[in-house]
Amino acid sequence: MIKMPKVSIIIPNYNHSGYLEARLNSILDQTYKDYEIIILDDCSTDNSKEIIEKYTKKTKKISKVIYNEKNSGSTFKQWNRGFENTTGEYIWIAESDDWCENNLLEELITNMITNPEIVIGYVQSSIINQDNREIYRSKYEYDKNVLNGGEFVCNHMINGNAIFNASMAIFKKKILNSITKEYTKYKFCGDWIFWIEVALLGKVYISNKCLNYFRKHEGDVSKKFYSSGNNFIEEIDMITYLKRNKIINYKDYYRNIYAKYINYRNLLNESNIGPIYEIEKKFFPYKYYLGIRYWLMKNL
Repeated sequence: MIKMPKVSIIIPNYNHSGYLEARLNSILDQTYKDYEIIILDDCSTDNSKEIIEKYTKKTKKISKVIYNEKNSGSTFKQWNRGFENTTGEYIWIAESDDWCENNLLEELITNMITNPEIVIGYVQSSIINQDNREIYRSKYEYDKNVLNGGEFVCNHMINGNAIFNASMAIFKKKILNSITKEYTKYKFCGDWIFWIEVALLGKVYISNKCLNYFRKHEGDVSKKFYSSGNNFIEEIDMITYLKRNKIINYKDYYRNIYAKYINYRNLLNESNIGPIYEIEKKFFPYKYYLGIRYWLMKNL
């Protein structure tokens, strides 16, 4: 009987040859060894394939490599394809331009298996710029590190995404049968919806250890969304989906819309973001409500 690995590690890659070896080395150096690696290359035009082939010969931990003949255009569609090829009880999406400390898997697995109700766990992350300088480090300073999914979503996922980098987290594979494919419809907010739907299926383990490094660079997808203002379009679609499915209430919904509107107006004054017409269309249904609130804030 073939023994299945405890963890399936998915590495989605697109033109990250400059970071791929560091990513793979940080996985192969993990102190926890019961895992397989599945690499998905989304039709890279750099020398990623050369590096992938080198590591495929170097280690038996790589169980599968999937090369797309055409670029999918979506990180989250690649996630879904990776899920379909996993055999482990847990899944870790290890983004190809990130890296981690060698005890990340051990920290999460050893704490999660103690409670079968835990469906997802994550560590803290450091955001690193192109010069490898830290620009932000997440923190978790509460005594309670296992939360009910509803409590976690309410306190850590409504006003922002606590799991802001996929490489921070691992989750149970079996929950994939109980979540929607809504996350695959997005290019920016898909992970946010995914983590919320996963968390609501059980409990969440939160480690206060910073063991992950999230690299921000010119090719980073989220950077392009923020600089263009397209994040507002997807964020409004996302919270509308959450409200429609009664994951958040009307009060939280309108509070979020207003916060995004204030952020949008401030950015509008500071930079040449666009497409302004598409962003304005998203805010238009709330125009009277937002206009009154904004005027009051500015004038009282």
